Amino acid sequence: MIAPTERAVEVLRRRPHGTWSVGSGCLVSGRLVLTAAHNVLTDGHADDQVCVRRGDRTELAAEVLAADAARDLAVLRVAAHPSLGDVPAVRYARIDRRQTRLVKDCWAIGYPGWNEHPREHTDIPLRDSTQVHGVIPPGSNLLRGLLEFRTTSTPQALAGAGRSQWSGMSGAVVFSDDAQLGAVALGVVTEHHLPHGPSTLTVAPLTGLTVLGEGEPWWWDLDAGSWVDLPRPGGAVQGRTTLHMDLRRAAADFTDRERAIARATALLTDRLADTAPVLVLHGMAGVGKTELATQIAHRLAPTFWHACIQIDLGGEGLEVSTDAAVIQILEAFGLTGDTLPSDARSRRNELQNRL
Repeated sequence: MIAPTERAVEVLRRRPHGTWSVGSGCLVSGRLVLTAAHNVLTDGHADDQVCVRRGDRTELAAEVLAADAARDLAVLRVAAHPSLGDVPAVRYARIDRRQTRLVKDCWAIGYPGWNEHPREHTDIPLRDSTQVHGVIPPGSNLLRGLLEFRTTSTPQALAGAGRSQWSGMSGAVVFSDDAQLGAVALGVVTEHHLPHGPSTLTVAPLTGLTVLGEGEPWWWDLDAGSWVDLPRPGGAVQGRTTLHMDLRRAAADFTDRERAIARATALLTDRLADTAPVLVLHGMAGVGKTELATQIAHRLAPTFWHACIQIDLGGEGLEVSTDAAVIQILEAFGLTGDTLPSDARSRRNELQNRL
């Protein structure tokens, strides 16, 4: 696994006249890096010499797989290297522009110009990483289809008229922290528009990746097939105690299923405001489907705070009836003996009232 801070990279490009330009990027899956297209394009064409520098100063040659100047998004593939290790795919998010609630707990790690330090015996200066935090208001930049990242950082402007202190931050991926899913990626920093002030950055939404790469071979490695909608519904109930909990104990040493858990969690919670999602886990007997479902249920308990109930439907040839399943649910709600309705129709009505 890789820590969030280890995903941030510099994107270095040697221009045709020999000088270097510096931008930011993010390892999002395997050897794939997201960045801003203008970090790797000159007059609409990809430069020959592009490389990526990691926080441990490892420099890796990079190939431009796709770059869209209009959307200012680019996908690179870096050369294989032992330092990469296992880089699982990030989760992707899209902003519901119909809402006005702020998307909170946003952050990005990049390499802005004000954190640059000269180095001896090289024409490539060292830019140290900078982590910034802030919010995104969904109602800003609607006509251009861009996002506005209002950071809490206000560094001093660089010397020279019209120079932005955020130069080099372009390409940094903006994340939002989610209570269940962890960090979800929602956009790439593309610009600091000076009239917006020293703390506001323009962000290209990652939904543009669908047009950029869907159907390409590398698209499957990106793992951008499902999206989290932000702002997330039900945020106010986080931390509540589940009222009716009837789950088997989750294994404490459950490992190697984090990606499956994250994907299942997103599928079950992405659109809670307008749907009742159903997730089916399938596979051969004994591969761990029940334990995986138990892990997912425990992690989602604060979201589905009204009730978390596990029903035993039996195995092959031992399926229980619908009414028997209804009885299991009602018993989890505490209805037993005289309090349990005596006929099937009354039991179904009682269940409907409690859901």
